[in-house]
Amino acid sequence: MKARLRILSIVVALLIIAGVVWLWQRDTETLSDRDYPGFVNQKDLGIPEDVRAQWEIQLRTAEALYAADPSDLSALQSIAVFHHSLGNFATARRAIETYVEKNTINPAGWVIYGDIANSMEDWRTAEAAWIKSLTLGTDEFVFEKIERLWKGHFPERDADIEVLWQDAIRLDEQRDMYLVKLARWYAQHERWGEAAAHMKIVADRNKDNADTQAEYQEYRQKAREE
Repeated sequence: MKARLRILSIVVALLIIAGVVWLWQRDTETLSDRDYPGFVNQKDLGIPEDVRAQWEIQLRTAEALYAADPSDLSALQSIAVFHHSLGNFATARRAIETYVEKNTINPAGWVIYGDIANSMEDWRTAEAAWIKSLTLGTDEFVFEKIERLWKGHFPERDADIEVLWQDAIRLDEQRDMYLVKLARWYAQHERWGEAAAHMKIVADRNKDNADTQAEYQEYRQKAREE
């Protein structure tokens, strides 16, 4: 697949830097007590006590499995997920960094890494990890996470959102969500003809959806007025 994500050119340096930094900082022990200065390392998520108790039991089980067999990457991934869910972001990140170092080709691991970094408000690492995941497998929810991240924290990436959804369509078919997202980006920038063309495909597939039909007609009308 030579035509991978065009958007990768934006963050390839970030991926290299992020990988080098966390490898340099790793302690000799597999899961150390190192924190991440400048980021949210822990947070009270207000989890109900009964839910917390269940998650902690599952976490202890995963930790026991990993302690018994450090090659059990499924257990290591579970450790990262449960610590993240419990608000122990630094511990979760140490676990998922160990995981992606041992298994670099699992897109789910990079998605989890991005989710944890996002919770820590480490936006650049989140961006790099999520885009890395898309080089290994497309996921509509990851495309959406990247768009949300750029809108919220990287306004200079606005033009790249168009390329992001174009890549999504090219690599993962013309899903309705991708077409709608791209159409709305075009509408936001008053490129009504392109907005209408993309929304028409969705409208033709969803003739009984009144909202979709109304949105298409709005874009179509504005395109005619240009």
